[in-house]
Amino acid sequence: MWLFGALLTFLVSATPTPSPEPTAPRFDWGVCPFEGCVYREWTATRKALALEELRPTSREVFRVQPGESVQALTGVVITTTLGRVRAVAPTSLGAANHVAVTPGDKVYVLRYVSEGFYLIWARGRTFEHRADFDRLGPVRDQPSLEVLSVVQTEWWVRLRNKEGLEGWCPEPRNFTGNDALVSPPQPNPALQRTRLRSPLNSISLGRATRPGLFSAFSRTRSVLLGAPSRKGFVLPVGIRGRSVTFGS
Repeated sequence: MWLFGALLTFLVSATPTPSPEPTAPRFDWGVCPFEGCVYREWTATRKALALEELRPTSREVFRVQPGESVQALTGVVITTTLGRVRAVAPTSLGAANHVAVTPGDKVYVLRYVSEGFYLIWARGRTFEHRADFDRLGPVRDQPSLEVLSVVQTEWWVRLRNKEGLEGWCPEPRNFTGNDALVSPPQPNPALQRTRLRSPLNSISLGRATRPGLFSAFSRTRSVLLGAPSRKGFVLPVGIRGRSVTFGS
């Protein structure tokens, strides 16, 4: 049954939908714009703002600090600039070559979908087509098409914090937890309790050094890596995707 449902979803998305010629800005509500993208609990990796409206100059509702978890409720992909593609020779577009275009036909790129597919418009229809529309010039492996302008989009996410405040965030890339295909990092039980000399000004992360990383730990001499310490300080096992390991 699930296989039939998946096939039906694919056929519906691949079938061209009659629609008027698009204009910008264009709003795709509820869209999560990459393979595995999901709205659920997210955790901030960097600071992020939640605003009252979908405008960068809108009033700030709350701020999200690194390590803080929030609920991602929904989102919207805004196409600020339509991509334009020109057919230099007759060809067919769409997952099943539904739409035939000839030189002179208007072809617009509306947004990226996933897995190399873009949502496009041609000959009064909106549908998905797989191609490299992210650079100007002839399209790789499809010489009958040429990109004249690259589509520009913004992704905004509706967040709710633990206090119940809600706002629109223009920085969804500052979070983890938004990709269902990526497993969350697991604590390493092999890590040992480590003594920290106070004050400690820097620590080596592989080949990188972050000065002042441990200023918050100046009041304690020990933390338990990978788990909360009795002093109330926690050192994450992974920092910006790198594993941090100390000798005991």
